[in-house]
Amino acid sequence: MLSAFARAIAGPRTKWAVLAVWIVLAGIFGTLGMKLGDRVDDQVATPSSLPADAPTAQIAQVLDERFPGGDTALTLVVYRREGGLAPADRERILADAAAAGEVDGAAPPIPPFGPRGSRELVSPDGAVAVTAVPLLGKRTEGRTEALDELRELTQPGAGGGLSVRVTGPAAIQSDISTALEAADAPLLIITGLLVLALLIALFRSPIVPFLPLFVVGVSVVIAQGLIYLYAGAVDVTVDRTALSLLAVLVFGAGTDYCLLLVSRYTVALRCTEDKHDAMVAAFPSAAPAIAASGITVAGALLTALAARLETNEILGPVNAIGILVVLAASLTLLPALLAIAGRRAFWPSRRAVELDRTAPAPKPLPGLGPLPEGIRRAGASTGVVGKREGFWSRLASAVVRRPVGSLAVSLLILGAFAAGLVSYGTEVDQIDEFRNDTDSTAGYELLRTGFPEGALVPMTVLVDSDEGPPDAAAGRLRRQIAAMDGVAAASEIQRRSTDGRAATFVVTFGDDPYGDAALDRVESIRGQLAGAPPGTRALAGDGTAARLDYKDAAAVDQRRIVPLVLGVIFLTLVVLLRALVAPVFLLLTVVASYFAALGLSVVAFDVLLGEAAVDPVYPLFSFIFLVALGVDYNIFLMSAVREEAAEHGTREGIVRAIKSTGPVITSAGIILAGTFAVLTTLPLEILLQIGFTVAVGVLLDTFLVRTVTVPAIAWLLGEKCWWPSRPAGGAVGAASTPGPLLAARRDRG
Repeated sequence: MLSAFARAIAGPRTKWAVLAVWIVLAGIFGTLGMKLGDRVDDQVATPSSLPADAPTAQIAQVLDERFPGGDTALTLVVYRREGGLAPADRERILADAAAAGEVDGAAPPIPPFGPRGSRELVSPDGAVAVTAVPLLGKRTEGRTEALDELRELTQPGAGGGLSVRVTGPAAIQSDISTALEAADAPLLIITGLLVLALLIALFRSPIVPFLPLFVVGVSVVIAQGLIYLYAGAVDVTVDRTALSLLAVLVFGAGTDYCLLLVSRYTVALRCTEDKHDAMVAAFPSAAPAIAASGITVAGALLTALAARLETNEILGPVNAIGILVVLAASLTLLPALLAIAGRRAFWPSRRAVELDRTAPAPKPLPGLGPLPEGIRRAGASTGVVGKREGFWSRLASAVVRRPVGSLAVSLLILGAFAAGLVSYGTEVDQIDEFRNDTDSTAGYELLRTGFPEGALVPMTVLVDSDEGPPDAAAGRLRRQIAAMDGVAAASEIQRRSTDGRAATFVVTFGDDPYGDAALDRVESIRGQLAGAPPGTRALAGDGTAARLDYKDAAAVDQRRIVPLVLGVIFLTLVVLLRALVAPVFLLLTVVASYFAALGLSVVAFDVLLGEAAVDPVYPLFSFIFLVALGVDYNIFLMSAVREEAAEHGTREGIVRAIKSTGPVITSAGIILAGTFAVLTTLPLEILLQIGFTVAVGVLLDTFLVRTVTVPAIAWLLGEKCWWPSRPAGGAVGAASTPGPLLAARRDRG
């Protein structure tokens, strides 16, 4: 059936039709993808991204429904002059506040001076003053436009010793979104150039590398159009972080899929004269592993639909769409392109794909039936052209000579790396998210010179009474909170609902609003609020409380999604390998590799970057990508082992499979690690952390787990790997031919 499918998509005439269909699809969905920006936003830890039952989200809902102006995002315009603000500075600040009131998307500002001014917005030494500007609207894009206008209005007031910066929660969120948006194009360009350079070095040809790049490029264009349709159908906002990860994932995984098929095609070209028949021969040996890999990754990503954080929830389908599209393109568009190009694509290295007329006569492939007429069975490796098969034979022999020792050493290395997790910790500091200085981070530094650190992101307390004005209950709660250690101030009532039964006041912490002490204090305050009088509901949200809600939701997501990912991968391996034992140890090795990569990364972040803690969503994102992608190489390897085991027995099949898959898997691992390493160039810490960890984990899977750990376990288990089934074919016990590995075993004895 696979051979017939390959002939249908890569035949002398049909190959052009397949190419035309994909080009038309790219044109249609590319037009839709240009509209994707209308559905893109960056809302990490904003009320709209938090679970509906989180206190911050509940407060936002009440404000939207019952308060004039609804829920707003706070912006702070910070002014500072060493030695104290001059009278001219005060006039300028009032003029700026008046102008800020005219900005589209801004609510009436609260200046530090004048009839409407608040003395709480002037530092005790008189050197720093703040104008509070609430921003309306829910989309970061709209708030960014308002912030840009605010910065244009206020910057002329700087100079002559007066420093002016715009900061606050809205400005921080806007700067995060702006940094990601500015990095989109460079990310694609750098990733594309890196993959191109690696493919040129691999194939030693300037032509064939462009075929996988064309497949991946078309896939990204179509995926963006499908994501736009999906977002509109389910009425969701796509987080920009998910799109940044999409580009890297599609480039990395798509190139791997293409690489596996191209490597099989080069072998087939050496065994048959007709390029179309070569594709018919190559496709059945590559397609099952490629399909299993893509389905596994997509299934693992879709488990994120169970997440509580909206940013985690949207990550799954967005990236699953990309994987499924590039999977389809790898199995249809790439075969058509290879059939069109034929041997010419490998110029100037065409000797590597010239017909070898001395090859043995056609012979049935295990489980695939006879080869098409005119195709000679390859005695060479199914790896990439020209790779050093001798190295892989020697490596396989070394592992199986001492399987127990090899396994012990590999596990010792993984365990040593995983030991780095003893220093693991999470943080929710949005200021530390930036790798470069921004206006909002500089504004925070100005603010800290005159106000408590917690003034950057004050916490909102909502008091909602069923029986009338909440003033009495709010006053009692405010006094209790103000008396707590670490609380710098608790304001009087600032806003009232239109029905007069709800009000808010603001709490400012005196220490780091993102530190563990502040997070613990929020929990204590919420405990106090739980004791509100009957008929009164009191909630604490925004500021530090919002970051606590974010951290708690991320922890729940991790507990939910990790078992689902493992379940999806296990079931896929069971179906592919038709066994229960092999999927268990394959899954365990990938998990061990994940913990090793995580531990090594945590140490690297601490030692090299001075970052002792990570974002709460970092381990989950890393787990999904690393475990799902890491199992790819086990799929490629064990599929080859099972195929060889049908004819030669499992233990002989291990050496043959390592030899045949070694070059292509190593090449694929280097490319995949390289694409994720590109994320380390982006301006946000979370993407650097994910990119570094996935790159390290992929390299561990490629050079240690797949080459040593898995072969050693498989050798020790032998035919038990396939329990309760057995590989198709006759050889299920000892290898039918002694081969190099059995000879090596005898040499030991």
